[in-house]
Amino acid sequence: MSTSGVQGRLVLYKGAMSTSGVQGKPVLYKGAMSTSGVQGRLVLYKGAVSTSGVQGRLVLYKGAMSTSGVQGKPMLYKGAMSTSGVQGRLVLYKGAMSTSGVQGRLVLYKGAMSTSGVQGKPMLYKGAMSTSGVQGRLVLYKGAMSTSGVQGRLVLYKGAMSTSGVQGRLVLYKGAMSTSGVQGKPMLYKGAMSTSGVQGRLVLYKGAMSTSGVQGRLVL
Repeated sequence: MSTSGVQGRLVLYKGAMSTSGVQGKPVLYKGAMSTSGVQGRLVLYKGAVSTSGVQGRLVLYKGAMSTSGVQGKPMLYKGAMSTSGVQGRLVLYKGAMSTSGVQGRLVLYKGAMSTSGVQGKPMLYKGAMSTSGVQGRLVLYKGAMSTSGVQGRLVLYKGAMSTSGVQGRLVLYKGAMSTSGVQGKPMLYKGAMSTSGVQGRLVLYKGAMSTSGVQGRLVL
């Protein structure tokens, strides 16, 4: 659950909840919840919830929740929750929660939660939670939670939670986050406004407005 105050080389596998105050070269794998205050080269794999205050070269893989205040050239892969205030070239892959205030060329892949106020040509792939106010060509693949107010051509694949107010061509495939309340194997096609409470495998095609609260495998 907790590895606070550990010094030296740290290898965390499944279920490490907190690694706050760790010094040296930590390697976090599955389930690390917090790595706040870590200094040096950091490699986070699956499930790291927070990396706030990290300095130096940062490589986040699956599940890193927050990288706020990071300086230099961060490489965020799967699960980074927040990258607010990052400057320079930013490459976000799976699970980045927030990239508000980012400047320069932005490439978001899996799991980007929010890209509000981003300028330029953002490429959002898997897991983008919110892209409100984004302008230009936007490509969202797996896990986009909300794309309200997006303008231009929008392609949403896996995990889009809400696409309210989207303009242009919309394609939703796998991974709508919330269809809370539904049980069984529903097949929703054109015009489904809300599927809240759905559990299990869900296949939503054209026009699903909101799928909030979905658990399990969801295909939009």
